[in-house]
Amino acid sequence: MPSSSGYPPSSHPQILDTHIHLFTEERFPHLNWLTSDSPLYANHSVPEYTKCISPALKPYHRGFVFVETDCRYTDPPEQASTTELSKAWAHVLEEYSYVYHISQFDEAPLTGQIPVGGIVPWAPVHLGPAMLDRYLELLNVIGGVTLEAHTGKVKQRKSMLKGFRQLLQNKPRGTMLTDEFVEGLKWIGKKGLIFEVGLDTRSTGLWQLEEFIALLERLGDEAPTLVINHLCKPDFHIPPSELPSHPTFLTFSTLLQQISTYPTTIMKLSGIFSELPLLPFNPIPPQFPTAPHLPLTLEPTPEDIIARIYPWVSLAVDLFTPERVIWGSDWPMCNAHYQGSNVKKSILSASVMNADAWGTWAGLTDWVLNELEKEGKINGVSREGIWGGNGSRVYGVDW
Repeated sequence: MPSSSGYPPSSHPQILDTHIHLFTEERFPHLNWLTSDSPLYANHSVPEYTKCISPALKPYHRGFVFVETDCRYTDPPEQASTTELSKAWAHVLEEYSYVYHISQFDEAPLTGQIPVGGIVPWAPVHLGPAMLDRYLELLNVIGGVTLEAHTGKVKQRKSMLKGFRQLLQNKPRGTMLTDEFVEGLKWIGKKGLIFEVGLDTRSTGLWQLEEFIALLERLGDEAPTLVINHLCKPDFHIPPSELPSHPTFLTFSTLLQQISTYPTTIMKLSGIFSELPLLPFNPIPPQFPTAPHLPLTLEPTPEDIIARIYPWVSLAVDLFTPERVIWGSDWPMCNAHYQGSNVKKSILSASVMNADAWGTWAGLTDWVLNELEKEGKINGVSREGIWGGNGSRVYGVDW
């Protein structure tokens, strides 16, 4: 395992954070999941995001992709008027305009803030192509060009649109396999856009992977690029020593192998902290590569955390190949589980990473990639791809 003295690095690959969320106080009531007692009940804008970036890594950070934040919406009637559609989708349309506005007035070189590389809003994929056509018109991205006269800058709303997401992790069985959803995804593929796939195999079940495979079969050659979020939210609660024979890990591996055979699927390394257990971890298994056998305290060390996540990341890299793996922070959601947890305490006591979730996840990622490189699973070029080059290609972000 790399020593703590090797972090932060003296140089680093260029970073494209492919998964962040932005929301400010006036948008709190529009979010399906946010409550006043949530640790995330605070402004999360670009300045806050910029502040959380590790100082040692900030020079290498090239931009981020905004992913929708699960705003409230209603399904309009089939023959709804434009006014009715605008009302039903008001919050998601406003969210796109909010982030697009940020990208228009981005003065990153002057302010040091991290620039917007692309936007992935929600879309009514479940309602099929006809409704998606009308939604696209309301987004105002069909050939739309905005001129900011006072800055002289011209940006296309269409160029900032990289794809769509509609969370599937909390949806009932069969959601992905309706004719409307399948045809909606084909519509996205024809537009040259990506679709973010949000599954939760630990909380919802491995059946989501089975259903996703059935969806891939129905899409065939008309599938868009499908970016799988958060490693499918695997069960990090399984002790690492039990993984080689654990039925959940074995089934997960088999299903993921089938998914990886579809060339338009991409795996995103993100959302890890929200899935880690808060309980003390079990000892590091002997088979974990180069892990020192240190006595464990009540708080896990960075090595313990890496032992917990490494087998799942290694599996994803093996199956999808490094060229189809990208990195994202899931900021600020990564803070929710991290703040006040024993994960944070252990990292702070180790004094090797930044005292926040973004910096910690970046540091842990580097440690995991070091192990993968030692095993010959990645090299310097593919490491650069995971940190940014692959994401730039997938989302069409200037690099």
